[in-house]
Amino acid sequence: PRNHRNLSRSTPFETASQVNSNGELIETVKYIPVATSIRLIVRQAKLLSPSADIDFSNPGWQKLRQAIDIRNRLTHPKNLQDLNVTEAEIDVTNASFEWLLAEITKLLQAIVHAFRDYRDDATTLIDALRRGDPHALQLYRQALMEES
Repeated sequence: PRNHRNLSRSTPFETASQVNSNGELIETVKYIPVATSIRLIVRQAKLLSPSADIDFSNPGWQKLRQAIDIRNRLTHPKNLQDLNVTEAEIDVTNASFEWLLAEITKLLQAIVHAFRDYRDDATTLIDALRRGDPHALQLYRQALMEES
């Protein structure tokens, strides 16, 4: 395992403690696979906007997983044959890229929409508080008490 202090990439990683052969406790990093990272991003996006979602039963997802396997085979070949790329594999990677780009665009649009709604609600509340609206002040004080 690589030591995290020598790592200069921005790819998501997990860290874990491990004992090396000298009996020293070291922190190591573990790569999080691309497909897992995408699922994590979607899960986090859904916290911001429940409509932000990717259909993982779509054939595009399976093509993306195939494209990831092709990429992994090319970047970590075990034999010379692993470096061969067929037209069908190129078609799969192109289709998966187009699918992922479309899905990410929809995901980002849902998040932007949710942030706009949040901004509008916050602006309405701030305006009401500035006007001294009694109901808004009551809700604000209630929220402060709940945090304490």
